[in-house]
Amino acid sequence: MVAQRSGERPFVNSGVLTIFQNSRALVQNCTFTGNRNGVDDMGGGSSYVQCIFFDNTLDAGLKGLARYELAVNAGARVSGCFIRGTLHDAGHVVSAKENVLDAPPPQFNADFVPAAADYRSVGYRPAVLAR
Repeated sequence: MVAQRSGERPFVNSGVLTIFQNSRALVQNCTFTGNRNGVDDMGGGSSYVQCIFFDNTLDAGLKGLARYELAVNAGARVSGCFIRGTLHDAGHVVSAKENVLDAPPPQFNADFVPAAADYRSVGYRPAVLAR
């Protein structure tokens, strides 16, 4: 529906967070897990910092299309992230030196906070309410 209205090409296998062309986002300390796909970013100017992309392989949506954790275009910035799964990086912007590829299991708790020590500074953490 959005593609028809905007004149953009339709999405066939979008991620849970999709960034349109000519758009950008700063995504920091987020966790993407248990989705049909992770992030599909066509914008080319977004930054992904200290995020977790893990096990986004939910069997739902369009059948027959491969699942992925992260799909980014040239110009994106990805640093300090933990990624385990398929990575679409046509622009070669995801550095193995700046990120952990083939990351170990995060051992999520009920709030999706990783218990594994390697993950102490990445991913989602619930807000702490002041009293």
